[in-house]
Amino acid sequence: IQDGRIQPAKIEEKVEEAKNELSQRMNEIGEEAAFEVGVADFPKEILQLLGRLHFITSYGQNVLVHSIEMAHIAQMLASELGANVEVAKRGALLHDIGKAISHEVEGTHVELGIKILNKYNVSQDVVNAMRSHHDDYPYASPEAFIVSAADILSAARPGARRDTLEHY
Repeated sequence: IQDGRIQPAKIEEKVEEAKNELSQRMNEIGEEAAFEVGVADFPKEILQLLGRLHFITSYGQNVLVHSIEMAHIAQMLASELGANVEVAKRGALLHDIGKAISHEVEGTHVELGIKILNKYNVSQDVVNAMRSHHDDYPYASPEAFIVSAADILSAARPGARRDTLEHY
């Protein structure tokens, strides 16, 4: 710093540049996830939060990969059971969206997820489908049961989480 080789302004500039690149990358990841699942109309802020989930793990399982897997499972289950496929798929994809901010804001990831989805006017049917996946709220629809079942299937399958084979 004293001889001028390390410049605080340059460091701040590079930090800001890295933040912008990461924000852009998270948006791309969120868009890719929504595209993979077949959802085209989420607000930009929701896509950004989905992208953040790519950088979070739960029991060694990538949260975004888990959510995408759940959306596919929920879609298949809802189709077979005659339930609303779009609601089940969206509820599954967004079920852990609160984890994207749970380290910054007080509250459980389910409570935070409900607040986020309500803030961005996501359908109440989708909110009802995602909010019961930890039995914190009553199951308000068949899609809520489907999201919960998809969560259990995705999380408990062998290899999904880092655990011993004996545990399975």
